[in-house]
Amino acid sequence: MANKKVEKVPFSRERFMQALNYRNSSIRKLGNVPEIERDEKTIRRYLHDGEIPPALLDRIGKYLDVHPDFLSGTYDRPVEHIEDETVRRVIKSQICVEDHPYFVKEQESLKYRDYFKSVLMMHNISIAQFKSLSASKRTQLQLDIEQAITAVIYKYFDCDATGKPIYPELERLGAELELASEDPESISPVDIFESNV
Repeated sequence: MANKKVEKVPFSRERFMQALNYRNSSIRKLGNVPEIERDEKTIRRYLHDGEIPPALLDRIGKYLDVHPDFLSGTYDRPVEHIEDETVRRVIKSQICVEDHPYFVKEQESLKYRDYFKSVLMMHNISIAQFKSLSASKRTQLQLDIEQAITAVIYKYFDCDATGKPIYPELERLGAELELASEDPESISPVDIFESNV
């Protein structure tokens, strides 16, 4: 039986070493972490090759609390096409590990529809009940829930997961909901359950 070719993605030595340094870790330490499921030698081989299986990259990113795209050099690739070396170097220096926590990867997979559906269902409200409301009441309910959640988050947190001030990003979803309610042509969270769920 022939060896099955394993899918691999880019693995940036520069960004990986920055992440290790930022987290006060090392390849040796990573090789001893059970969740990584690979030893130091294997990690070094992937680093030398400049490619790594995506599942392993994800486990390393999760352990180091760094977005896998940072470790793969994804944010560097558009910058590499800039001809002026000084400009390229300045822009690359602004791509910082602390701005790319693993949390962002998890956040990217969230969908408003699932979030809102979960909020309703956790409070024993069915989607059928939500759909039975008039369009204006559905919109107002979404706005009211978002405003209530935002107020509670403001009460307990000053900064977001990346350490940046929580305002104005915390207001983004509410603003999107308000804009959508004013523009009937928009594709928005407001009409999330118009199709069958």
